[in-house]
Amino acid sequence: MRRLALAALSLAACASDPAEAPAAYRIVSAASGDRACYLDLDPEAGGETESFYADFEVCYEIETDGLTGRLVTLTTEPGTIMAESCEGDIECTDTETVDLVMAIERVD
Repeated sequence: MRRLALAALSLAACASDPAEAPAAYRIVSAASGDRACYLDLDPEAGGETESFYADFEVCYEIETDGLTGRLVTLTTEPGTIMAESCEGDIECTDTETVDLVMAIERVD
């Protein structure tokens, strides 16, 4: 029992470690598509532009708040979207589970 408590304390300490801070990305573009919102983001640490699926509300927030070009952190969780095999057919009921950006938080 004591080992479990120590392990839990150790995990809590790691979670608060500044080195574990969430990655920040600069928003390059956001577009509502047939399956999800499509985000193109540049990692603050450098590297190539990365593409993400996002909830449609995220696209709306980026557009209405003028966040293109801003630095943000992401909150992701598994989400269900229309399957790629549907090819945009709104009658198609096939789905797939992907990592979906559910929220963004402005850093700059």
